[in-house]
Amino acid sequence: MVTNWWRLMYKEKLKKLFSGKEFKIYIVITAISLIAFLRSDSEPAVSKDGLIKRGEYYEKDLNVELVASIEDVGEEPYEINVSRRKLSKEELDEMFDDCYPILLNKFLNGNDSLELVTGNLTFFDQIEGYPFEISFISKDRESISSSGELLSKNKGETTVLCTLKYDDWEKELELVIHHHANETDSLDIVRRELDEEIKRIEEESVKEEYLSLPKTINGHSITYEDIYQKKNPIILILGLVALLLVKLGSRHDRDREKKKTRDLIEQEYPIVLQKMIMYLSSGMNLRNAWIKIYEDSVITKKKNPLYEEINRMINELKTGISEEAAYMNLSMRIAIPAVTRFTSLLSQNLRKGSTDLTALLNEEAKIAFDERKRRARIKGEEAGTKLLLPMMMLMIVVMVLIMVPAFVNM
Repeated sequence: MVTNWWRLMYKEKLKKLFSGKEFKIYIVITAISLIAFLRSDSEPAVSKDGLIKRGEYYEKDLNVELVASIEDVGEEPYEINVSRRKLSKEELDEMFDDCYPILLNKFLNGNDSLELVTGNLTFFDQIEGYPFEISFISKDRESISSSGELLSKNKGETTVLCTLKYDDWEKELELVIHHHANETDSLDIVRRELDEEIKRIEEESVKEEYLSLPKTINGHSITYEDIYQKKNPIILILGLVALLLVKLGSRHDRDREKKKTRDLIEQEYPIVLQKMIMYLSSGMNLRNAWIKIYEDSVITKKKNPLYEEINRMINELKTGISEEAAYMNLSMRIAIPAVTRFTSLLSQNLRKGSTDLTALLNEEAKIAFDERKRRARIKGEEAGTKLLLPMMMLMIVVMVLIMVPAFVNM
């Protein structure tokens, strides 16, 4: 019978664990942490065959740390700098042919052509996706500055020397500029036109599923790149910290709930004990006395965990469990010393048939009421301590209300 009770209690604990909100939070945090951690993993730099893939020409040199295991000798740590792949002259010439229109378009900075330059030019040192180091030199600093700013307000012709370099490969271009008055900043114009175009498309496609951004504006091609942060394995640590905090918070809530339940039971226990003495003294047997005590709580609509446990014990008795086993189950569920003493007296009375049960219960009731008075005294002292801070704050407010007018009138 005791084994069946333990099996029942174990099943109830498992049911609470897997159906509670806390378990679901654990599952969600663990899943998010593992997914973020696995997605942020990187491939090893050195293959099992000892191959190290060089970076492409547009990437940085690699700095690889590895351990070389030498047979019959041991292991030796190494740090190797693997330079990026070099391009051949043929590849560079082919890249230059592709790069030149992009270079010219970027250099013009929104101007129509080399023959009609009305705004500032752009001097830059690199084009994304190409390996060339680019430099610009204006042969007439009075017309075009070293940064590409158009200085002359009159029509004229100026040559800008553009040099592209990559290791030993070099290409020089002479860009002949026919410039006019610097009337406006073409970059601002392009930006303004792009803003207007995006607003127009957004208004026209408000009922569509997607917003299609413009690919070109005023003859200039446009590409877009979303700004995002790459996930980091630190998320796994944060997930573990979150799990720990949830666990600590849940344990704190459970402890607080247990303490609240224990206080309610200890507060109501002397009253239940007194009713039990009264019903037994009137000639009622133990089982009927329990039923009468629970029915009184239903009539008076008194909500207390002790009455819920009494109802559970009555249901156990109705299923055929012996009174002694039911009292033991009640004692183990509540786990309060006073209730344990009470159920022990009832179990002892069932086994030995003691005739002085009422006297023993009266003595227990006296102890229970004394303990209740002691707890009420302690709670009163705790309440006074909690009110100390608000009283001090109120005193400070009163002092300010009294002293400020006095100082103002001085």
